[in-house]
Amino acid sequence: MENYGEAYKRELESIKGEARDAKRAPKATFHVHKTMEKFQQIVDDLQRAGAPVSAKQSTQIQPGTYSLSMAIGETDYQVLFFNDTIKVFWRGRDKTPMVYDALSHSRLNALAQMIIERAVASVVTQEAKPRPATPRAVKFPQP
Repeated sequence: MENYGEAYKRELESIKGEARDAKRAPKATFHVHKTMEKFQQIVDDLQRAGAPVSAKQSTQIQPGTYSLSMAIGETDYQVLFFNDTIKVFWRGRDKTPMVYDALSHSRLNALAQMIIERAVASVVTQEAKPRPATPRAVKFPQP
């Protein structure tokens, strides 16, 4: 007959050991290409809906770091990718970028919302601009 107390202690130690090993395990890094795919999915969805959003071809600027230019309407924004991080320079290249985590659904939604807001503002601004009058030929009756 087995000693249940000993079985309990063995099971408890094995669970505690697994928990300790899990804490020591390195966090998984997200592959930068998956991050870029998630970003491209946002851009593609918005393009299909008719939003004035496009992303130019990415270029590798360092090992594991990529850069591209995203256009929303007539404005270009610099975007950097590193592991699971998307950095968007909303206020210019010399300003601090906003950072979005590709592993976080809420952060990707925040990124998409910022793109949507800027795309809508761009469309509204374009529609509000006065259009140049086209010259018309007016004929007067001859007396």
